[in-house]
Amino acid sequence: MEEWQEAEVQRWESERRSRPTAVEMENWERTVAEIKVRYKLVEDGKDRAALCHRLATAYVKMEDYQQAMVWADKGLEETAE
Repeated sequence: MEEWQEAEVQRWESERRSRPTAVEMENWERTVAEIKVRYKLVEDGKDRAALCHRLATAYVKMEDYQQAMVWADKGLEETAE
């Protein structure tokens, strides 16, 4: 494996081992609540899909992968329409 590949794998492993702190979780929960409000107000499918992506990302950061998948699927539905 090349040096840059090894460095990339080490970064991924480090990220996988890290856990959000209580403050980070609180901030992500607030972020999710704010994005959900915006999602309900936006009518454009492309904008809704972008918000779904942001929600999926937030849920991944919060390690709630089931909700991340729900929002990823919703985002795909928004772009399909």
